[in-house]
Amino acid sequence: MPNSNLPNNNAGFVALLDTGAQLTSLSPKVPQTLGLMQIGTGTIVPASGQHINVPKFHVRIDIPIATNVQLKGGGQYQSAYLQGKDMDVFQLPFQPPNYDVLLGMDFISLFHITLFRGRFILSN
Repeated sequence: MPNSNLPNNNAGFVALLDTGAQLTSLSPKVPQTLGLMQIGTGTIVPASGQHINVPKFHVRIDIPIATNVQLKGGGQYQSAYLQGKDMDVFQLPFQPPNYDVLLGMDFISLFHITLFRGRFILSN
């Protein structure tokens, strides 16, 4: 997620691409850090199969890629993000130890994803 709204504009959030998840969700850290306003609640069903009511938020998610993009033909332009999406997301009922945003198929399907030499390459 872009960091332009974070305090002091000095940090972002770590995201996990989860092709097994239908929906994108946030750790409790994200709404707290950004001061997001809850727009309702929803029910998620994690792998345990238990239905859990969780807070729901409306956010914009973009993917940071570069600050200077070279164009064919010699031109260049300033671009910091792949075009993302405004979407409703749910808060996870726990704080994962290694990521802040779980990108589910509702977001991943917006992009062409290539796995090359152990790295994901996203394009849209």
